[in-house]
Amino acid sequence: MNKIIFLGGIPGCGKTTMAYKLALKYHIDKVISLDVLKEIIKIQNNNPYINTTTHEAYKIDDLDVISGFVKHCKIINEQYVKIIKSFSKDKVIIVEGATITEEFVNKFSEYECCYINLYLDNTDMLIERYKSKMKIRCGNWIENIDNILKINDYLINHAKISLKTIEEVEEVINEVLHL
Repeated sequence: MNKIIFLGGIPGCGKTTMAYKLALKYHIDKVISLDVLKEIIKIQNNNPYINTTTHEAYKIDDLDVISGFVKHCKIINEQYVKIIKSFSKDKVIIVEGATITEEFVNKFSEYECCYINLYLDNTDMLIERYKSKMKIRCGNWIENIDNILKINDYLINHAKISLKTIEEVEEVINEVLHL
């Protein structure tokens, strides 16, 4: 694999939608969803940090929201590294998920990586997205909106690139893919 495009951000910010739009536009045939990998890993692992969410991990060891988020990401991301690296035959892959952090991306130093943190700065729009998602999958996002917004701020402040529109993301991807 020559390049990995990492799309991170809070639940509902558009990671999955963006990943598939980019894959179609740039003819990238591998999109790895960390949500899907997490479900597979949960079957084989009873670690409470793997079996929780980014915005509720703090409850496990009575931590603050950000410390819980960071610990959750560290523990669960360790499970993902080997799986993602197994796609080494592919030229470009997109990895999207809510646990992507700068620390995680650094584990792929042997590849050309681009990490983009997606974000929304409109809380009302985020809540509307959560309401529509709750029709098709269970989630406690609305009840945890304050925690999610804290994580959003943390990610914006700790990522080298934080973007919110498809046009901004495409501009960065064009550079990464040398188009």
